Amino acid sequence: MDQDKVFTIPILPPDYPSGSPLPLSLTKIGASANNATAGGELVVHPVRNILNRLRWDSKESADNYVITYRHRGAPGDVKRLKASRISRLGKSYFTVSEESAHDTEVTIPFHRILEIRNVKDNSVLWRSRRSS
Repeated sequence: MDQDKVFTIPILPPDYPSGSPLPLSLTKIGASANNATAGGELVVHPVRNILNRLRWDSKESADNYVITYRHRGAPGDVKRLKASRISRLGKSYFTVSEESAHDTEVTIPFHRILEIRNVKDNSVLWRSRRSS
């Protein structure tokens, strides 16, 4: 049930400075994942917000970030990939092209992400509470 928790991030005004860090102070709300808004705030999964920032913020380079996620069958049941490999972001998942097969995409739900790390300075941008 923990993976169904929803977080809110305030809607940014149109004049919000481009390239500025997005507010990542998250507040739990009692809304379902199907709600589009809650109390005037857009309901967004925190991982989606971070991945969007890495993908579209001109001051960030997705090549500098590695996503660690749970993958049953992989050594240690964990895989890693560069954030730059993301081809599409959905409401609760992201899609990457499979390295070993042409024209094959793999969908990874956000609840399987364990960590997002900056490889340049080894800082953790986001970590799942379940990844300890």
